[in-house]
Amino acid sequence: MIAETAYLFRHALLREATYQLQMPGDRSQLHAIAFEVIEALFGGRAPEPPAMDAPASARMRAHATDVVAEELADHAARAPSGET
Repeated sequence: MIAETAYLFRHALLREATYQLQMPGDRSQLHAIAFEVIEALFGGRAPEPPAMDAPASARMRAHATDVVAEELADHAARAPSGET
């Protein structure tokens, strides 16, 4: 497993809940550390996110309890371009 994808939150609500559980002071320190790392490694530009195939990307954007949206995203990902 690639380290960059190991800790990606695949569900927006889980990601948001985890973020909100952090104390504001801790969040502020983590933001400062992240900023320093990005500045040092990438000269102020954020790195590109890891590449995902289209179906995985579509599923990641769909809400986990929205079965219809997930089915439509899968259908759109499998359709030839321009036919969605």
